[in-house]
Amino acid sequence: MHLRRALILIPTLLIPARALAQRPVGEYEPAPRYSTFNLALQLTGDPERGREVMASWGRMRALGGRGAWMPWLEVAAGVSPGNREVVEGVAMGPRLTLARAFPSQFVGFGKASRAEPYLVATAGMYMAGDFGDGSRWGGAPTVSGGFGFRVFQDRWNVDLSTLELVVERRFGVQDGPARLYLRFGRATAPRERRDRAPGTTLTGRLLPAPSPP
Repeated sequence: MHLRRALILIPTLLIPARALAQRPVGEYEPAPRYSTFNLALQLTGDPERGREVMASWGRMRALGGRGAWMPWLEVAAGVSPGNREVVEGVAMGPRLTLARAFPSQFVGFGKASRAEPYLVATAGMYMAGDFGDGSRWGGAPTVSGGFGFRVFQDRWNVDLSTLELVVERRFGVQDGPARLYLRFGRATAPRERRDRAPGTTLTGRLLPAPSPP
């Protein structure tokens, strides 16, 4: 029931985003690669089996026009604090994500920040433990999908903050109903692409600003 209500709320989140998309914020060009960190909080599921908190680290690329395609590979680790047990479950392993952004549907925040919506799909293979009814260990394949926003600070600082709402289903040792997660992330560009002011080359050497005609 909670999952169904959350899915119904998705269109209401998109309506104000579309209304704000007319603010005059220029096009931003992402960096070609990023280092990523994400934190995921489980919102739905049986409270007796715990609500998972998962962190992940990895690398992401931005491909295509305006970096619309974002594949990234991460290593994730999560723990599920519970009511019956201190820890109801653990999971760790690699996951592969592919996202498709829509830069033309951006949301403007103030004069510089720009948030672009994207669709996201993830597949992973975790080594997991379930301690709810005894101790069980084994593989836990997982798939998830949802939507999010990537937020640029400004056109010269292309580090990204990400916010995602995704539905995830696990199999194997952690098989169960679909779970709803809220993911917060930070993608950091290489040093030569961060905090670039107008007139700065990729090597970091400051060039004199052109004189007005």
